[in-house]
Amino acid sequence: MKTSGTTIRRCRSLAPPLSIVDTRSPVASHSNDTMITGAARLGQSRLLGMLSPQPLVLLLLLLLWQLLSMLLQQRLLPSPEQVATTLWQHIQSGELIYHLGTTLARVGVSFSIAMLLGVLIGVAMGRSWPLNRWLDPLLVLLLNLPALVTIILLYVWLGMSDFAAVLAVVINKVPNVVVAMREGTRGLDPHYQEMASIYRLSRWKRFREVILPQLAPYLLISARTGLALIWKIVLVVELLGRSNGVGFQLHLAFQMFDVAAILAYSLAFIAIVQAIEWLVLQPLEQRQRRWRRQSRMGSQAPPS
Repeated sequence: MKTSGTTIRRCRSLAPPLSIVDTRSPVASHSNDTMITGAARLGQSRLLGMLSPQPLVLLLLLLLWQLLSMLLQQRLLPSPEQVATTLWQHIQSGELIYHLGTTLARVGVSFSIAMLLGVLIGVAMGRSWPLNRWLDPLLVLLLNLPALVTIILLYVWLGMSDFAAVLAVVINKVPNVVVAMREGTRGLDPHYQEMASIYRLSRWKRFREVILPQLAPYLLISARTGLALIWKIVLVVELLGRSNGVGFQLHLAFQMFDVAAILAYSLAFIAIVQAIEWLVLQPLEQRQRRWRRQSRMGSQAPPS
């Protein structure tokens, strides 16, 4: 026993300390490279987070705008300062707030009705093959019908009213939502449906926790494209047959060749739409991505 104990102590004395690692070994060099790469990636991510591209792009656009306004005539392209002054004057007079609110009300009503009808019809067509067979020719017809034709016909048939304006916008937007939701409904994962049946989820929980998260990407696509399309059609509707709204003001500014007012109203409305994108649509998109990430992790987890 003494001999064995002495031998063990001698081996321990001859062995190098555990804290000393030969940096020339492949394992040590690989670990060092991994640590350096991880630190470099962390530094790059922090640098990219600090240097967000959106403010830089806006700054570059402002500089380009200022340069072009200096090269061209001021009447053709006013400087950013002149447009800001015009915008502030219309805000103080109350005209911009009134006309912008009127246009946003039309956009909100048209967007809500178009999304509701589009989702209902699209889901129904995705789940029912006979219904899809009967409604698909009408869907193709509406997709190829120009918005200007719809607006003019409805103004002729129903008069130049808000009802005709909103209906024209809805008719032009519903087919796009239907196409997206039909494809999303066809792509629903049947495994989730089986899981919901096994756990005996109620219809509301099945819709909220199984169906709606899978349709969320298609809803977001429809909302983004719908918001971009609807406000453009609303401006055309107001320009052709309404006596208020941003489109009507753009028409007046065009007749007076007031480029500063055109840019002021356009930028104000674009700012509102961009705020909706940042505050509403992007948070919903991040929430949907988290759900998909969690669902993937849950599907890859080994059974207990």
